[in-house]
Amino acid sequence: MSGNVCVLDTLVLSDHDRETGGFAEGDPVFSYVVNCMRQPDEGSEFEAKVRPLLEFPDAELYARLRVGGYDGLLFLEAGEIVGHMFFQVVEGCLHMFSMFLVPRCRGQRMSGQMIEAFLNSARNNGAARVRFGKGQHPKMLAALRYMKSRDSHFCISVERDGFATVHSAQPDS
Repeated sequence: MSGNVCVLDTLVLSDHDRETGGFAEGDPVFSYVVNCMRQPDEGSEFEAKVRPLLEFPDAELYARLRVGGYDGLLFLEAGEIVGHMFFQVVEGCLHMFSMFLVPRCRGQRMSGQMIEAFLNSARNNGAARVRFGKGQHPKMLAALRYMKSRDSHFCISVERDGFATVHSAQPDS
């Protein structure tokens, strides 16, 4: 923490996979991700998809979800994972379905930093659109309102049902 403000670094899960050769028992990144997979929001679509896979060992669970197009951004502060945004790539669109930030980093406009990292990841992967859940969850609605109020900064057009078109220009500094 710098002063009383969290300074976040971003780790792209798929990049970590390439750098480490895939799932490694005891790796804190993989442990964090598998823990999140094993504790999906009750009643969510993700829970319905992952429930049949929960009997598998961690390495196989992780591999099956990665093959299914699931990826994510992990946010670190002083080397500690303090948040995430998980998404699935569906027909070239990044569908974000989980966003979390530890309580001590909330209320410091870190969600904006997380959203910007997600949009930049979409641009870097050639995705023309992103989706924030189905646009109905309170966290997703808040993210969409925030993006819509700063659409020129983020170079996006917020649409209905949680979608946003990502324009090729990089956001203003």
